[in-house]
Amino acid sequence: MRSILPTLSAPLMPEPGHMANTCYSLIDDRRGIHVAAVHRYDAEKKVPLLGAGASGVSPGPSVEEGLFTQARAGNLRSDTLP
Repeated sequence: MRSILPTLSAPLMPEPGHMANTCYSLIDDRRGIHVAAVHRYDAEKKVPLLGAGASGVSPGPSVEEGLFTQARAGNLRSDTLP
């Protein structure tokens, strides 16, 4: 049961033993881009490895990604600053 709980509670999250990372950047005052990757932990090698086909970049700058970038920055600030 424990192994399926992450899947039931957050179906879009990586599987246990996997880590996801997305970096958003503003390239001007309105448009943004992103780079994303999913890594899996290799217990034998004791390192995270990039999953095959598990990375991506924005096809180009967009206002939509600029809004995501600004929202993510606002969420990080509210989560970490008093």
